[in-house]
Amino acid sequence: MIKANLFNKIPKAKIIKNVILYGGLFITGFLFLVRLEGITQEAQNCLIIFTLAMTMWITRFIPLAATSLLVLAMLPLLGIMTAAKSFSLFGNEAVFFILGALVLSTGLRFSGLSKRVAFWFLNMLHGGAKRLMFGVLASALFLSFWMPEHAVVAMLLPMVIDIAKALKLQKLKSNYGKGLFIALAWGAVIGGVATLLGGARNPLAVGILREDYGLSISFFEWMVAAFPLVIIIGGLSFLIIYYFFPPEIKKVDQAKKYMKEEINNMGEISFREKKMGLIMIITVIGWIFFSEKIGLANIAILGAVSIFLLHIVTWEEIEKDVYWGAVLMYGGAIALAKAMTMTGAAKWLVFQFIDNMQFTPLVLIAVLALITKGVTESISNSAAVALILPIAFVLGDQYGVTPVIIVFTVAITAGLAFCLPIGTPPNALCFSAGYYAVKDVVKAGLVLNFISWIIFILIAKYYWPIIGLKF
Repeated sequence: MIKANLFNKIPKAKIIKNVILYGGLFITGFLFLVRLEGITQEAQNCLIIFTLAMTMWITRFIPLAATSLLVLAMLPLLGIMTAAKSFSLFGNEAVFFILGALVLSTGLRFSGLSKRVAFWFLNMLHGGAKRLMFGVLASALFLSFWMPEHAVVAMLLPMVIDIAKALKLQKLKSNYGKGLFIALAWGAVIGGVATLLGGARNPLAVGILREDYGLSISFFEWMVAAFPLVIIIGGLSFLIIYYFFPPEIKKVDQAKKYMKEEINNMGEISFREKKMGLIMIITVIGWIFFSEKIGLANIAILGAVSIFLLHIVTWEEIEKDVYWGAVLMYGGAIALAKAMTMTGAAKWLVFQFIDNMQFTPLVLIAVLALITKGVTESISNSAAVALILPIAFVLGDQYGVTPVIIVFTVAITAGLAFCLPIGTPPNALCFSAGYYAVKDVVKAGLVLNFISWIIFILIAKYYWPIIGLKF
């Protein structure tokens, strides 16, 4: 809901939204009525669904999950795959991994363990205004390793708002207020690409990889590939925030007082928190060492069931807190990506628009990263993955880049959106607090987008081959 409303808050965005909506519907109708040359009927029907889904995902004319349900219904309706095959893709391992991760995230929040860890970070880094701002960024970044980034911001946002009120920071005027909330958003965004838990686009990409190539990426492999990038960009993001929004205050005594009161109110770590911590430790160990043998989804589901066995949360709490639309969204996205590859629609698109271009593997990675970063600023990052990855796979096959490298390129850069509030849920939530304007974050965000793109290319060229990720 927040992201949909933001279209009306950004200048000219509503006009652009309508242009995309009517343009997309026109192209969909054209594809339905006019037979294209050099493409099978199945592939053209798949392009109809692809264009309609892309239009709905970009404009959010209907909810993202509803668009995915429409995709699932249209695939058999237009003869692309049977209904049984279409709906069976909901059984993809990635969907159940996401479900288990969402339940575990709720357990972390309701047990109070994630809040305690956040205050521990902030208290450990207490000092002046600069260290507090870094503490907000670092706590969001670290927690997004283990929880969906939107859940991290939903939990930390009230705390940061209370800190801003304690310091009497004026909305839209205080540089420090702008910096605090942008630090929260960017910390969660950057941390969200570090593991398969931070953003559902990561397991979604792995799920599409499994469907198309029968390959997978383990929890540990993902973490090793992304971790240096996260640390470097995380550190540079703080420097950029500090440069663009130098604090007008030096002392944060009132914020320290607030944090001390909150820590005292929490008391000693509870048995409930200890149980939740133990479950998370065992689950993460399972993902790192046993994911290939047992499966990421199996471990996630076992961890999720354990929080009920140990009475950490009730099913009613899970029902209220988990965003069930995410499960529907990713099932439909995987089905569409599978259809684009299976029918040859993705290959046809590549040959129509990119066939005459010549890329080296590194240039292809750089171009895909740049395109993905641009697209994900204006649509859901998971939708960006669903739309770009099938086409990127075709390009990878054509120019000799392995599918695993393609997945890392698209999924990681799809998560690194720093400019527009509609780019990611963390950006939207922090913007909704009202402490900074779009123009404030765009200036700093463009700088970080460019720097993070360069760093990504350098990581891909020099670091990935060391860990066995060769083009």
